[in-house]
Amino acid sequence: MIKPKLKYLITGTGHCGTGFIARTLTEAGIICGHENLFSLDKTIQENLSGIGPWGYNWKDVQAESSWPACMSLDHQLLEDVTVIHLVRNPLNVLASICSSGVGLHYAIMRYLACVNYIESARQRVLLCHVESDDEIRSMFGIKSVYYNKAYNTHNNTRLHFTWDNVLKLPGGNLVKRFAVMYGY
Repeated sequence: MIKPKLKYLITGTGHCGTGFIARTLTEAGIICGHENLFSLDKTIQENLSGIGPWGYNWKDVQAESSWPACMSLDHQLLEDVTVIHLVRNPLNVLASICSSGVGLHYAIMRYLACVNYIESARQRVLLCHVESDDEIRSMFGIKSVYYNKAYNTHNNTRLHFTWDNVLKLPGGNLVKRFAVMYGY
């Protein structure tokens, strides 16, 4: 089993742009998987026994972008790896999670669970806003950000929430607190 020599692990809440960042980095020459190493359906060992992301060999993979990784930030593969918390406007994240057929209360609880995993490792996690091209270029040392409308957008109708919708539900005030903390 080949162990990748990761330079970056990008994680977040899900629906925050991890797929977008994986494609952006790979297009820029930093081979980055999207939930290829840290996933919900297989163990890391099972994932490493297969072909790496985008058909690359695991020894060439430099980054992994995965929301399930937020639950494994203490994994031994992440020693000496730069961990980046990818954030997106929480209202957009919640709407995107709900577009998969779940309710707003569930989306809030999932968002908070992921953020709490990441915040518990705060001393070694950098913050990157998915909406900021300049921040992405600077964080990863790349010249351009990959845009592919077909890949970066979804055909389903997005729900739209206001803070009034979110604050009425349990946990909504914590989502708002994180939003402010992250600059939204």
